[in-house]
Amino acid sequence: MKKILILFFLILLVLFISAKEVKNENLPLKGNWDFGLKKLWETSTAGEDVLINVSTLRVDDSGNLFVFDIKQFRFFVYSPDGNFLYSFGKRGEGPGEYRMVFNFFLKGNRVIVPDMSKIHFFDISGKYLKSEIPGGTFIFPRIFIDEDRFVYVPSRMGQQKGSDRLELVDLNTKKKNLICEIPAEDVLEATASRQGGQARLNIKDANTTPGVIVGYHDNFLYFGKNDRYLINKSDLNGKELFSFSVSGRERNKITPAIKRKRLESISLNGRKIPDDMIKQLMKTMPDQCTYFNRIRVDKNGLIYVFIPDLTNETGQHIDIFSSEGKYLYRANLILPEGYKFRVSNHAFKDNYLYVFAEDDDGEVKLIKYTIQLPKN
Repeated sequence: MKKILILFFLILLVLFISAKEVKNENLPLKGNWDFGLKKLWETSTAGEDVLINVSTLRVDDSGNLFVFDIKQFRFFVYSPDGNFLYSFGKRGEGPGEYRMVFNFFLKGNRVIVPDMSKIHFFDISGKYLKSEIPGGTFIFPRIFIDEDRFVYVPSRMGQQKGSDRLELVDLNTKKKNLICEIPAEDVLEATASRQGGQARLNIKDANTTPGVIVGYHDNFLYFGKNDRYLINKSDLNGKELFSFSVSGRERNKITPAIKRKRLESISLNGRKIPDDMIKQLMKTMPDQCTYFNRIRVDKNGLIYVFIPDLTNETGQHIDIFSSEGKYLYRANLILPEGYKFRVSNHAFKDNYLYVFAEDDDGEVKLIKYTIQLPKN
């Protein structure tokens, strides 16, 4: 009788462990999803300024669109109807000025702007409020939980061994609490030599180099290292609730033309990379994209996983999962004919989509669409 009970509990334990990972085949349960894009408005200007290169788009709770133009180093704000409202921000070293902006966040009535070693806070009208020093250099948050707490992955400065730490930082207490550890990210270093010098580049982005991708919704984190299709859901203390995966998925290829285009856009000490170095560097770059580059959860609890494809400038492949991690839909977010994406950081808010796109004439535009979302 005792052996039977032990065997029974062992079976329950195995079932419990295996149930924590939802294993999906590369075939959505409900087929394809059409977002049904319908344009509401578009603009290429911000008052008297002309948009040049928008890097990040965010939407506040009132439906106002905030964008950052990395060429003009300013924030531009638009109403839900597409009317330009105001701009703010300035490059510099003074109070409320920033040296480098990779990303920004909206939380409540705050605009939060991480800088090289500071985090700047503005109110929703663009008025500078304060700057916080989280401790250390190059601390770039992945997700802000609220105005005082954010999640980030500390840089290991090129070390190849060890584990990456997902940490929760409190700006009030300056404490950093470990959420979980993840197998280490590899740093892709492309090298090339020529007479008179050597080019050595650390190439790291979510499209081409394995890294930890983090999403957040309703006090839960969704994260995974994108060298395999496995995503975890946990609370802010690191307690894992479940994970889900997709098997049989092939990664999209990176063509030689894409590699060349990317390298030609890079400057070393203010100079373009010589062609003979570009040819060498291309050989050390990856031939495939990562499995995913972004995780988003909508108001219905559906999990959207964005799949990178550097050869496709007019569409975005998105896998849609249920709140329990079941693969429901394969969606292709395709821009209308005559447009292509300029950045992959599209903004979703309820049943609206905001993109920064380029038309056939080379003019860049902010565009707002209505979209149809599936239900859980």
